[in-house]
Amino acid sequence: MEMCRRYLSVKNAADAAMASAVGTRRAWSRTLLTKINRSHKGSQIYNCSARRADNSKKRMKMKKCDDEEEIGTICEADELRKFVPGGEAMDICSMLDEAAHYIKCLKTQVKVMEKIADICSAV
Repeated sequence: MEMCRRYLSVKNAADAAMASAVGTRRAWSRTLLTKINRSHKGSQIYNCSARRADNSKKRMKMKKCDDEEEIGTICEADELRKFVPGGEAMDICSMLDEAAHYIKCLKTQVKVMEKIADICSAV
């Protein structure tokens, strides 16, 4: 349980730092900042086991798109919307632009975290 709380603390701090650095000019950063502010107001304590159960339900529902009912591109766009914060409310062009920027920021975040890990392991 302690490991899960640490993970969530680091993840939330990294998300908050990334969204704060981008500011409010991007929809995904506004969505993340809003989500973080709401979770801190209620000072939620995260339940790791409930979180794992939710993830397994999501995996089972992911294969909802049927090739006969929807064109593959639309199905793929809907899947991408789930990964971009705030993507559910965007049209396809805006969502692709936001997704590209979000991925770029995530790559930068990974590089920063790797450097921090290297520095900490060297000490």
